[in-house]
Amino acid sequence: MSDKKHLIIYFQPRQLLFHAHGNLSGLQGKEKIQRLIEWANKIAADWANKRPERGKVNISAFDDVFGFNSEEVPDLRKQRSFSRSQTNNSSVVTVPQTEPQTYARSSYKSPQVKIPPSFSLAFANVQSDKWPALPSPGPDGILVLDPGQQEEQKTALNELLDLANFLDKNRKSAPLKLEVVSPNWLVSSNPPSEPGGTGGPGGKPSPVNNADMNKYHIHLPSKSALSQAFNNVSEPGAGEGVVVAILDTAYHEEQLEDKYKTWVLDRLEMPHPHIKTLLGKEPFARGGLRRPDGRINVYIDPAVDAYCVPGIEIYGHDYDMTDHGLFVAGIINSLAPKAELHLYQALNKYGLGDLLSIGRALEKVTNDFQGRQLIVNLSLTMNMPLEEGHLKANDDFGMGQSILSYKPSFLMHLICGIVCWIFEWLLHLPCPSFCESWLDRQARPFEWISDLVYALDSRVIAAAGNDSKNRASRLGALYPAALERVFGVGALARGLPLRPADYSNLADQPASKGITTLGGEEGEKQGILGVYVGEFPEDENGYRPNNENGWAWWAGTSFATPIISGITAAVLGNLSTGGPGATVQPSTEGAITELYNAQSPTTPDDEDIFAVDQF
Repeated sequence: MSDKKHLIIYFQPRQLLFHAHGNLSGLQGKEKIQRLIEWANKIAADWANKRPERGKVNISAFDDVFGFNSEEVPDLRKQRSFSRSQTNNSSVVTVPQTEPQTYARSSYKSPQVKIPPSFSLAFANVQSDKWPALPSPGPDGILVLDPGQQEEQKTALNELLDLANFLDKNRKSAPLKLEVVSPNWLVSSNPPSEPGGTGGPGGKPSPVNNADMNKYHIHLPSKSALSQAFNNVSEPGAGEGVVVAILDTAYHEEQLEDKYKTWVLDRLEMPHPHIKTLLGKEPFARGGLRRPDGRINVYIDPAVDAYCVPGIEIYGHDYDMTDHGLFVAGIINSLAPKAELHLYQALNKYGLGDLLSIGRALEKVTNDFQGRQLIVNLSLTMNMPLEEGHLKANDDFGMGQSILSYKPSFLMHLICGIVCWIFEWLLHLPCPSFCESWLDRQARPFEWISDLVYALDSRVIAAAGNDSKNRASRLGALYPAALERVFGVGALARGLPLRPADYSNLADQPASKGITTLGGEEGEKQGILGVYVGEFPEDENGYRPNNENGWAWWAGTSFATPIISGITAAVLGNLSTGGPGATVQPSTEGAITELYNAQSPTTPDDEDIFAVDQF
């Protein structure tokens, strides 16, 4: 048994994020960033001088600044009103008595539109002459620190947290308005489900028997109200005119050409249906241009490939997850075959990214698809714990506890909850800023981007996370699913009775806002069957199964999410063309409302159940 200790991190070790008001792109923006960095170094010097053991700190800006403009959001989109219809008609699926106790709510209320001001995300490197150097990454991009350095690296990580908090407390003296100063939080498609994991795949992928490889179609139960009202869901024309942006892992051009050759050209008698449809017949077009006969556009971010966890181990990210993005895209394509799919590489081959890679991709999405019928699929979570259960059990040096130490006490949380209720519900005013802790505002960059997407009549649909395995009760959703204007998705196990998968977090915050659908569980015929064209990871005995047919069983909220994205795209396409059952205005939120209207059962935690079948 290994006596190796794990120093696990939740953010990039030597980086900060400045979330600033206003668009800081262009020459004038660079001048403002320079003044901001000068201010940050001055405050950092004050911070270092307070304790002699702290070294001299130097903060230097990245070249990349991502700007988001809200001035172009039309005033008519400031308020929406969609209602969930009564769900007692005969077309709604009947829930067998063997299922958990369920009940139907009478109404669904869309989140209120909240348009953020124009803002920018600026990133910076941080160095200290007292922090130990980070070793070069190994060939797999993931290293474990030498035992003698782990305590020193933990001190450096804690000092970075403290410095970010100190800068944030002094942000009113900054030369421009800052919403928050934070570490550059990691984002991941996430490791296999473990006690204290961080969501994403609920287990490693496993091979598919050749007899089962053609049973990948996902469809609605015959008694579903949605399938009766929208008879073109999953039909060849479903999703026409709808854009689905997927932020995930991605293969490079040469790799895609190789996969197409292996699984289509070399198998002319039985080509892989998903690869043939997604990638098309012609060589991959550079720069994210549409493949001539394919359904998907792929945008490679070279910077993402360089992301590793330098010198520090991220538990569970020890195998190649490049297929994650294609697996997600294949699910969406099977449900909305006419939807326009755009896969943005925001995670490296180990399923890791950060707010920098997410910000870069979302900036492009919001710029490229304004005015289009858009859905944003995020089968990923932000690696910031929101409660004790989100901490990784194998974190021997307690970095997760260090993060949660910035959370307000229970008493302060209770007092602020009462204050916010008085302001928001009685006085109809925003909650006072003093009730927001620094930790509460760490997801503000994600929140404002999601709010902007929602204000543009689109919606971010995100995985809730997979931390709940072996827990007495299910844990709450992680960010971004837990954000108010993000639609969170939890996972159901296969078969009856309908029940949440053993790893699935609650779908949203609060849980009643979210929806659960098939996510499966680990093992043959237990997960979701989807496209998988890479190598399988080794099992616990070091055995690596062969990939004989380009399919895999894989489970997680990561794969429940594209089911909801695909169904939403199909319904949205139907609404946009005035198809049968189109009773609400053609928008992403209108399509989501129809999903709520379609079926009545709920989980014991009050999440809507959207039942689908595969086979």
